[in-house]
Amino acid sequence: MTAKPNDRPETELPAELDFASFVPVSIGGSENLQTDIPRIAKDAALMSEIENAVSRIPTRHRLVRGDARELGFIER
Repeated sequence: MTAKPNDRPETELPAELDFASFVPVSIGGSENLQTDIPRIAKDAALMSEIENAVSRIPTRHRLVRGDARELGFIER
């Protein structure tokens, strides 16, 4: 069986993506992750903002069917 990449055109993503632009301003600066993460997790409104922001981050996925031992043809 010969592996074959998906024939659909790939979506172009910017070479440099500023992920910080997706972080909601209401999170504030990160002072101490030991306290920031629980504080954020307990704030339902802030978690909703984060969920909305995550859904706007552009992604690209490529599924290839084939033998995992013979996937040398996949470009990086």
